[in-house]
Amino acid sequence: MDEMFKMPYIHAPFRDVVNPYLDEASRLTAGWIESAGLTPTPEARLRMRRTDPQGASAYTWPYANRDELMLCIKWLATVFRLDDQLDEPAVAVSAEESMQVTERLCALFEGTTAARETPVDQAVAELWQETAYGQPPDWRAAFVDSMQKWLRTYPAEALLDMTGEYLDFDTYLDHREYSVGMPWLYDLAARGLGLPQAVREAPALRSLRRAAAVHSALVNDLFSVRREAMVGYPHNAVLILRRETGCSLQEAADEVGAYIAHRAEEMLAAYSALSQGLQRDGVPLTTQIDALAYADRIMACTRGQITWHSTSARYATDDISSPGGSLGYPADLLPPSSPWPAGF
Repeated sequence: MDEMFKMPYIHAPFRDVVNPYLDEASRLTAGWIESAGLTPTPEARLRMRRTDPQGASAYTWPYANRDELMLCIKWLATVFRLDDQLDEPAVAVSAEESMQVTERLCALFEGTTAARETPVDQAVAELWQETAYGQPPDWRAAFVDSMQKWLRTYPAEALLDMTGEYLDFDTYLDHREYSVGMPWLYDLAARGLGLPQAVREAPALRSLRRAAAVHSALVNDLFSVRREAMVGYPHNAVLILRRETGCSLQEAADEVGAYIAHRAEEMLAAYSALSQGLQRDGVPLTTQIDALAYADRIMACTRGQITWHSTSARYATDDISSPGGSLGYPADLLPPSSPWPAGF
C-alpha cells in the first residue's frame, strides 16, 4: 500500500488514565502466557511482545486492581492471538475452519463441551472459569452474549471473503460494534460492581456502550489500515469508504475521523441522559454512583485506546514488509490428531 495519509484529529474528550499496576501485573502474568502455550515459538513470542496485551489492558481497564488487571491481561493475550490466527493470511484458517473454531469456543462458554487440546481452547476454558466465579447469572449471561457475538464475526467475515462480497458502510458499522471486541471488555469493567441488570440494560447505558464500541472500532481502523491493506484484509472503515466513494485514502480517513467525533458526542449525551435517568427513576444513590463509575470506566477506556494504538507496535508493517514475512503463530487452532465431528 503506497498511498499515505495524515492521521486525522481524533475527538475523545475523556480522561486518559493508565493503570498503576501495569508493571507489577505484567511481571506476574509473563509466565502464564508462556506456560499456557500461547507463545511456543520465537516468532510467536516476538509477535506477542509487539502486540503488548499488558499495555492494552492497562489503558482498557485503568481502574482495575492488580488481580483484576492480571485477569484482563490474560484475556487480551489469548484473544489477540486468536484474532491474528483467524485474520492474517500467514496463519489464517478457512471459512469452514473459522466457524468450527469459533462455535467450539462459544460452546465452552455455555459449558456444553470440554476444551480441546489446543492452547486457545485451554486458555479460554481456564479464564472463563476464573472470570465467572462468584458472579451473578445475569452478568455471566451478558458476558457470554458479548463474547459469542464477537467470536461469530470471524466466520461471517470469512464467508464474505470467500464469496467476494463486501459490507456497505452502514452495515459495516453495525457489524463492527461487535467485531471490534469492545462489548465484552465493557462487561469485564462492570465485573464486581454488582449493577442490577435493569441498570446495565438502561437505554442510555446501552447507547453509551454502542457509541464507545464504534468509536474504538474506527480508531482501530485508522491505526490498522496500512497493515490490513497490505495483508489483504478488507473489513476496515477507511478502505470501505474509499471503495464506495472513489475518494483518496486521506479523504476516507478524514471522514472516519468525523464519524469518530460524532460517536464521542453521542457518548457525552448518553452519559448525561444516564445521570438524569438514574435520578428521575429514584435509583438508590449507591447504585447511581456505581453506574456512573461504570460509565466513567467506559469513557476512560475509549480515550485509552487512542494512547495505546499510537504507541503499540501491533499495527506496524515492518514485519510484513521485511524479507522474512509476517510474524505470527503456529497453525494450532485445530487439534492435530482428530477431525471435527460430522455435522459440528
